[in-house]
Amino acid sequence: MSARPAVSIIIVTYNSLGVIGSCLDALTRDGEPPADTEVIVVDNLSTDDTVAVLREHHPWVRVIENDSNAGFSRAVNLAAAHAVGRHLLLLNPDARISPEGVARLSRQLDSDPSIGAASPVLENEGEEVVILAAGHAPTMTRMFLHQSGLSRLGRRWSALEGHYLFAADVREGVRDVDWVSGGCLMVPRDVWIRAGGLTDRWFMYAEDVEFCLRLRTAGLRVIIDAGERAQHALGGSSSGVEGSVN
Repeated sequence: MSARPAVSIIIVTYNSLGVIGSCLDALTRDGEPPADTEVIVVDNLSTDDTVAVLREHHPWVRVIENDSNAGFSRAVNLAAAHAVGRHLLLLNPDARISPEGVARLSRQLDSDPSIGAASPVLENEGEEVVILAAGHAPTMTRMFLHQSGLSRLGRRWSALEGHYLFAADVREGVRDVDWVSGGCLMVPRDVWIRAGGLTDRWFMYAEDVEFCLRLRTAGLRVIIDAGERAQHALGGSSSGVEGSVN
């Protein structure tokens, strides 16, 4: 591994045994991640064999064991404090992205310092993407447009786009948005530090939206790259497996 990795990949686990292997395998070439990548897993006191499997089958992963279920934000912030990469990639344990996808997002950030966060299109395994985990700030108007179905007219009139964008709205290239999902989200480390990381006001959920909105307030862009895809394991947090932490 280089003196300073290009990307530190941060994964938070809690009883994620059923999904973490696929997540990590997708990040590797010939059984190991690229030399310019480090992977940090913070485990929130799993009661299954997540940590044991990580240590036995993925020795290249840096594992940090919390002594309590600290929630998503605090666990991510803990990992970020230990990360040394130029960029941080927040990745859910039930999501998968290739090394090439990681490198593409990293190049996006390197090429344009006005970008504060970048995300691929996050697809549900086995399902066609209809609604994206990205869109406009959750104002009353944008939420109403989405809930009422009027946001479908946003393809003709952008003023009618809702809180969530439709996949048809982001067919190719890069689209600026107000927020993207923290399930697969890359941020320059210096931007992360300036922004103060994720808020820990909530145990989990919505902190990714709040973080992106802070970046937008600071004048930075938040983008979704339709040219890159990541997969979400449909049902990954069911059947006793709590893989989805965001």
